[in-house]
Amino acid sequence: MGSIANPSTWARDNEPSHPIQKVDYPKASSAPVPTEGTEIRQILSNLLHNFNDILFRKEFVKLPEVLNTESCYWKDHIGITETKFTTLTGAARITEFIHENGCLIKSIAADKDPKSTSFDPADTVKCLQSFITFDSEIGTGRGLVNIIRDVDDGDRWKIYTLFTFLYDLHGVSERDVLGENRAQYSRPDNFSKEKNWKDYVEEKKRFVDDEPTVLVVGAGHCGLMAAARLEMLGVKCLIIDLQKRGGDMWRNRYHNLCLHDPCWMNKMPYFPYPANWPLFASKDQIAGFMEYYVTALDLNLWNQTSIISSTWNAETAHWTVVLENRSTGSPVRTTHHPRHIVQATGLNGPPRIPSFQGASDFQGKIHHSSAFSGATPQYAGRKVIVVGAGNSGHDIAYHAHLHGARVTMVQRSETYVVGHSTMINAFKSRYNEQTHTEDADLISAAMPISLTSRIGHDVSLMLYRHDLPLLESLQKAGFKTVTPPDLPSILILAQTRAGGFYVDIGCSPLIASGAIKVHQGRNISHLSATSMVFDDGSEVEADEIILATGYVGVKVRTRETFGDKVADSIETIWGIDEEGEQRGVYKRYCSNFSFLFSDCLDRPSKLLGRSW
Repeated sequence: MGSIANPSTWARDNEPSHPIQKVDYPKASSAPVPTEGTEIRQILSNLLHNFNDILFRKEFVKLPEVLNTESCYWKDHIGITETKFTTLTGAARITEFIHENGCLIKSIAADKDPKSTSFDPADTVKCLQSFITFDSEIGTGRGLVNIIRDVDDGDRWKIYTLFTFLYDLHGVSERDVLGENRAQYSRPDNFSKEKNWKDYVEEKKRFVDDEPTVLVVGAGHCGLMAAARLEMLGVKCLIIDLQKRGGDMWRNRYHNLCLHDPCWMNKMPYFPYPANWPLFASKDQIAGFMEYYVTALDLNLWNQTSIISSTWNAETAHWTVVLENRSTGSPVRTTHHPRHIVQATGLNGPPRIPSFQGASDFQGKIHHSSAFSGATPQYAGRKVIVVGAGNSGHDIAYHAHLHGARVTMVQRSETYVVGHSTMINAFKSRYNEQTHTEDADLISAAMPISLTSRIGHDVSLMLYRHDLPLLESLQKAGFKTVTPPDLPSILILAQTRAGGFYVDIGCSPLIASGAIKVHQGRNISHLSATSMVFDDGSEVEADEIILATGYVGVKVRTRETFGDKVADSIETIWGIDEEGEQRGVYKRYCSNFSFLFSDCLDRPSKLLGRSW
């Protein structure tokens, strides 16, 4: 399908995700499971008391007494140790790790109302589930525990999955400035009483006689959330972004872009979306919200600002960063010395541009999807080829067709497709109007990746059966979808590939009906003056070719901005490591630099905020 520009860089910076271990559910017990709250709380209390006693006495060899014999998991984010994100599998591995590294956690307690539920979609593995809180040597934390009857140990209640993550540091808590502890006035007492809140914000933002502790590069969701979390802890942040206005990374995308997942899943901390917003907010609603988010939370954002140079000083443990701000028309350079840099430029690097033989002969327009601002009435009758069958490819094909274009989609491999309403119903039990997003995020994060994959596969099979008429019609139209038995979890596709799927918002029926044509599984041979020619000799006429071919890895941005020394010191970004943790993101690279990636959403971003 043509060669990829700069293939050596792509290969070097994007190693494949580590294979996810295939696991089975634990053996199900036939013993009854309590449903009454008092009994559930007593069972959990007894088990956690025994667990805490082992931690207190440091008798780690006894941990198997409270862990399910057949299989068990402890997923931990800065709870057991100060720096490590880890997923421990099996009682032996958990015991070995705690024995070698110790455990900062001193005690765990059930939180909120525990419940009786099922661990698997088929409702065969019964468990008791509870949110938890814990106290550690350095702070307090939250988590989730699932306990089941151990069929290999007389049906005793044991821990099957345990998730712990650090939430607050001792002596440093966002609770100190929230709610009942909020400040009385909008500006500090030591600020001139002749000046108002706007004066204070503008002066604070300039950092004239002050230094930011953290420089956040990128003002998208992750950059804003990371800065917001840190500012609530009293950590001074400066956010920089190349765009002219806050939210432009959404505002400047193609005309009809909207969220593909419900707004509950995209909530930002401290400041929820309006209650009357649609489930799938438009790009301009999101852009406007992000712009005001900066104002509402007093964040320090410099737009139209880039990094000219950056140097790490190991002796002083500070960066020297030269910034260039063009927001006033003429460039202004300033030098800053932050202790930390957070790269929040998004998951992707520059557009991935295939090169085609004969491209210079083609008389029409060729451009990447990132440069597509939207179809117009002038598209009527235009012959458009969209190369790529992910979310962007479908969106662009759909809207070009709505404006009268004759669209052909080029699909190289198979695509996982799920209906919009089907996906909403699948996620609605967790993300909805009643459940706090932070609780829903916690439940999602609590599951070890191997179990997420197994449960996700079973859920996808249920979704496949629901969407079968649509999927069969797509196959008949020549569009290749993922079929059993290899159905993936859409969450796993997002975590390992950051793509490979389409949540249908209207394009699939057009493909199924033939209104949008498909060229599937054929490599592109070359371009002629008026068409795209494939290796089987077939060709499709085109006035415009839109390349929805994705992006190269984010480390390319790191290399361009910070140089080879920084980029080479950082592990691959995204995908799964050997323990099942997300690679590279919200981790502090403290061996050589105080440099972090923040390609994450609310809960991991909060963890990043807890790392100082």
